[in-house]
Amino acid sequence: MINNHLALGGTNPEEVQRILNKATEQLGQHETWLYHTQEKLKKADERLTEMFNNLIKT
Repeated sequence: MINNHLALGGTNPEEVQRILNKATEQLGQHETWLYHTQEKLKKADERLTEMFNNLIKT
């Protein structure tokens, strides 16, 4: 019964594998977005610190 139950989100092994593959793909996309966002924030923080230090010097 479990192997023959073909429904979206069902317990069929192929359906479970499809869901896992999709989740893995989405996780990869989220991790990529997170990495790029963290890099942008790091660069913005560095620019802000530099601008602040230049403001203090004047």
